Amino acid sequence: MDRLLRDADIVSLHVPSTPETRRSIGRRQFEMMKDSAILINTSRGDVVCEEELIDALNRGVIRGAGLDVFSSEPISEAAYPLFDMERVCLTPHNASFTVESLYNAYESVVNSILETAAGRRPAAAVNNPAHPRCRPGRGASGASDTTDSRPSAAAEGSEA
Repeated sequence: MDRLLRDADIVSLHVPSTPETRRSIGRRQFEMMKDSAILINTSRGDVVCEEELIDALNRGVIRGAGLDVFSSEPISEAAYPLFDMERVCLTPHNASFTVESLYNAYESVVNSILETAAGRRPAAAVNNPAHPRCRPGRGASGASDTTDSRPSAAAEGSEA
């Protein structure tokens, strides 16, 4: 990690918040980085010691920061000094919310409902497959269903 911090032009964080990662990026790590380096945090706000990041930015220890997550949320401009820093880009933690992603989510939900109503296990199911409604050959009521609506290999290659 030390070598990465010394050599990288951009350090992008992608870690969960755990006892090992909380406040793991602070003064020591900033001092190792190039003065032209940019820190990007899109993982969890508590991974970066924000007060030490502010200090590093004010002293020119690193060039800038892009933050998609914050140590305290929701953030308010009045209580958050990073809002006023020119070399900091702050974004809401919702970059994946696009028209396309919302459409795909809605389509997946509708398809799952239709599959379940037809007595089939939805392709996107993440719940316990041992549940009666998730077992192949079981209808939505959990009763036995001898109709397997999944296409066979032979049917997939033929035209209707």
